[in-house]
Amino acid sequence: MPDLDLRLVRYFVAVAEHGHFGRAAEALHVAQPSLSRQVRRLEELVGARLLERTPHGSDLTPAGRVMLDRARVVLAAADAAVAETRAAAAPHRVVVGWAGDLTVTDVVRRLRLARPEAEVATHHVRWDEVREALLDRRADVVVGRGPVEADGLDVTVLGHQGRVLVVRRDHRLAGRAQVALADLADEPLVRTPHPLRDAFWRVDPRPDGRRARARWPSCPRTSSSSSPPVRRSR
Repeated sequence: MPDLDLRLVRYFVAVAEHGHFGRAAEALHVAQPSLSRQVRRLEELVGARLLERTPHGSDLTPAGRVMLDRARVVLAAADAAVAETRAAAAPHRVVVGWAGDLTVTDVVRRLRLARPEAEVATHHVRWDEVREALLDRRADVVVGRGPVEADGLDVTVLGHQGRVLVVRRDHRLAGRAQVALADLADEPLVRTPHPLRDAFWRVDPRPDGRRARARWPSCPRTSSSSSPPVRRSR
């Protein structure tokens, strides 16, 4: 049996969960052609076709569905093994995680001053992996943006930020200082693969019980032409 490269397994899981090579590549911060090559390498290693490309993204083959279930278990076990080994070797080590574009510089500085005998490390976490990173012990605490599934976690709200609407410069809502939900009643809003965050950012359902219109983002363009300009309205 071939030895599995966990990096290839993580790439495959990302594509399977996003259902799209482009969105998975963006989440992993890798180029889409490179991601496609890595998935093909994994398919060659296991000797089975795992994904089928479709006009709308990618679908799992029967073998891919089996691989996805097993891959999640393997990755979780690998992460837990590393985290528990580190914890056993360095009981005074504290890992502070941050998600997305947030910073924890001030938090780490204060913690090091308060606990000079402890080793304080940092770890970047994907915005949709905050809960998993804590449960897998990759981080002891994570600073991130909500919403977060709180089951099994101790969540403290540090502050609040308003939602921001991003539209084309020629959109009818461009230039407004504020936008109400009623203004978006018939606007299709881009969806995300994370159900909790998708419902939060699109305010779905709306206070009156209506469901928000939605559309999935298109695959990133590969041409060198620039994207249409956008303007942010609060």
